[in-house]
Amino acid sequence: MVLSSPSTADLSLSVFTLPVMLGCAIAAVAINNRYYYLDATNKYLPARITPYDILNTTGFIVNRKNSKLVEILDEEFKYDEAILISGKLTPEGKLVGTAKARSSEYARAVKVRSYRSDSKKFIEHYFTKETDGITIDSFKTTGEDIDTIAFVQEFDFSLPLSTTGDYKFLDLNLFTGQKSNPFILNERFANINFGYKRRVLVTTIVEIPDSYVVDVLPKGKTLVTPDRGISFQKTVNFSEGKLVQNTLMEVNRSYFEADEYPTLKAFYKLMFESISEPVVLKKK
Repeated sequence: MVLSSPSTADLSLSVFTLPVMLGCAIAAVAINNRYYYLDATNKYLPARITPYDILNTTGFIVNRKNSKLVEILDEEFKYDEAILISGKLTPEGKLVGTAKARSSEYARAVKVRSYRSDSKKFIEHYFTKETDGITIDSFKTTGEDIDTIAFVQEFDFSLPLSTTGDYKFLDLNLFTGQKSNPFILNERFANINFGYKRRVLVTTIVEIPDSYVVDVLPKGKTLVTPDRGISFQKTVNFSEGKLVQNTLMEVNRSYFEADEYPTLKAFYKLMFESISEPVVLKKK
């Protein structure tokens, strides 16, 4: 990527253009020794947030007085999402309830662009395609027109539970986009670029009727990589007919070298085993 600047390089506010390999033009504005990268093709991305498709790349500023390479990073913002799921199990064995996803920073930028492009595909991609049998209605959003607040998605849902004999299996890994482990190869030769940091918090509350007993309750889990680059926490509690699970997944480094892959693979294996554990219920 090459950036070029006008001759007014002595100004405290300098403007550069960036012809990106993807074919779009990005302006880089230098203010108080910091560059702001402005993508005119993405009208839903605030100026304060670096475009996600150029994160962790290197650009070259062409300037008659001060040409240089710049590392394009964003240490301030992350993909920040908080999901609240509240439901109850019906006597027939369906989980019915409401869900609310609050998307901020990069999560907001990514999801607003997707939603405005095709709302039907957006709902399918984020909420239905990875959960067999789920139905969603009363879908509504707020905040998509104001880039300083979160983009909120709310809806009602109904999901039949998997059944084997007298047992039903309650899947609590809903609406997270983490149904399949991306790190399953034995070896990897390319570096791992997450782009942005991540923070995904999910709170799930389910009322269990007296006609069912909890046969197997998943255990809590805490995982952290040695450098604390990625962490995962899960707590599960059941009391007085109410099941509460909280999960928090944080990626505090957005770029990993290929030789760190074994650590990531081991971490993700344990994390996906944990988030995939269902609550096993038995009919009285």
